[in-house]
Amino acid sequence: QAVLDGDERDAARGARVVQRTRDDGGRVMVTRVLLITGARSLADDPAAEAWARGLIAAALVGVDLLIVGDAPGPDRWAMYEGRDLSHGVHVYWTRGKDAGWILSPDGEGEASYEGRWAPPGTPTGPLARNAAMVSHAARMLRDGHDVRCLALLDGRKPAVVKPGEKRPTRGTEHTARLARAAGLTVDAQTWPKGATT
Repeated sequence: QAVLDGDERDAARGARVVQRTRDDGGRVMVTRVLLITGARSLADDPAAEAWARGLIAAALVGVDLLIVGDAPGPDRWAMYEGRDLSHGVHVYWTRGKDAGWILSPDGEGEASYEGRWAPPGTPTGPLARNAAMVSHAARMLRDGHDVRCLALLDGRKPAVVKPGEKRPTRGTEHTARLARAAGLTVDAQTWPKGATT
């Protein structure tokens, strides 16, 4: 088992893996799958955070399996909401000794290894992680499961930055593009309402 530390442990505390039924062949039967991706910058504004947390909680109703990354902000909030609602949570880890692994929080501050999303020696950065999450979700869609993606975008991000300014990350947009291309239904929501990214 993996040991979570700091914020990861706090977010995972109390998480319970959902009871899943098995078919005659022993395969796990999951009917509703949700991939959540979101802009970390939403954590910079309490109103944006409240908006995102509300959308996450609503989207998780009735979901059997949550697929999410390990970034601060919406990923962490989704992991936290998933533990309260008894959803199975697969966290695609990009950092430290667990980079490249899919972890499932157990509710006691620990997590079990569900498998690797990146073979040893291959990139485990956020863009590779996004592609792996979408690939997993797309496989489940092809297998007949109801798979959706919730993309929480930050409309406050500038499209162009001035020289010397830090360029905002665009991982959420990247994941949403990949998900659409893979045939997933993508519910893209932008803060503040009416903004475009």
